[in-house]
Amino acid sequence: MRYCVDDLITTDEVAHALRISKQTLWRYIEKGKLPPPRKISKIKLYWTKKQLEGFISGDEEKCLNTKI
Repeated sequence: MRYCVDDLITTDEVAHALRISKQTLWRYIEKGKLPPPRKISKIKLYWTKKQLEGFISGDEEKCLNTKI
């Protein structure tokens, strides 16, 4: 599935939206609370807005099963 750039969010944006540090964000990923980001370019890692919305709403399936 292809996504519009507007559907993708960076590590900094996810941490800011969740009001957590990037270190805490990586801990959430290690514990399986958040799916790992996808590498879209050589430098940037991204999540989809649906993944973040799923995490915030507690919809684990939406959060973990959204693919880039």
